[in-house]
Amino acid sequence: MDLARTSVLLPQGVYDPRWRDFSTSVDGGLLFGNVPLGKAGSISYEAFAGYIRLSDEGGVARLLQNSLPPAPIGGFNGIDSSLNVGAQIWWNTPVDGLRIGGLYGKVFDFTWHIAVNPPFGPGAMRTEADIPYGQLSVEYTFSGWTFQAEYYTYNVFQNDFLEAGPLIGSSRSRTDAWYVSVSKRLTPWLELGTYYSEHYPNASARSGNSDRFQKDAALSARFDLTDWWIFKLEGHYIRGTSQLYNNALNPVRNDDGWWMLAAKTTFSF
Repeated sequence: MDLARTSVLLPQGVYDPRWRDFSTSVDGGLLFGNVPLGKAGSISYEAFAGYIRLSDEGGVARLLQNSLPPAPIGGFNGIDSSLNVGAQIWWNTPVDGLRIGGLYGKVFDFTWHIAVNPPFGPGAMRTEADIPYGQLSVEYTFSGWTFQAEYYTYNVFQNDFLEAGPLIGSSRSRTDAWYVSVSKRLTPWLELGTYYSEHYPNASARSGNSDRFQKDAALSARFDLTDWWIFKLEGHYIRGTSQLYNNALNPVRNDDGWWMLAAKTTFSF
């Protein structure tokens, strides 16, 4: 929710908006509750299970399409529904404003279909992947200050098949990312914040060319113009291009940093 945070963009290493469809909802069910621990605070929990139904026009589909060579060499043929199961707990500690959380889940048989046409490839293919993921979080709020840190990782166990045919390849990879952030409410109408985030698409290869990492330092200003209207301005200094998917044509695929400016206004009604 844009009204609940200082920044324009959440730290992209952990919250890549193109993968948002995985985490916004499932067609299924949720069990949640709270367990009091007396002087030790309390535990909040939720467990969920259901199917993810991704649009063939959404962010995940666009990422898969961008990984393919241009037509008529290849083509994207859709994504199947997949089961997502997980649980999250938050320890609301006895220290006022401090909470610590953990999340674990797994996406089963995430399947997409592509075609790499002869003579460039084997024809119609499908890829099936199991994706376990986990996240650790800590947040502390005090006198207008908010301190946050999170670590996120997921594995991809991938098998490639010819459509209605044999297994033609397998792979395994692990991606991880983290960030630390701090923000401060200075006046009723002004809030400032900053964060630093790192993303590694292959956790076993953290150095080398710019495709192997992305490091992002951001500075944000939020202006509450009214109770229902806010404006935000944000600058980023970024090194690496691991979250860019047009890298073959990208002029910043080197050790030089690059800049990004973002502005956003939000109305609440």
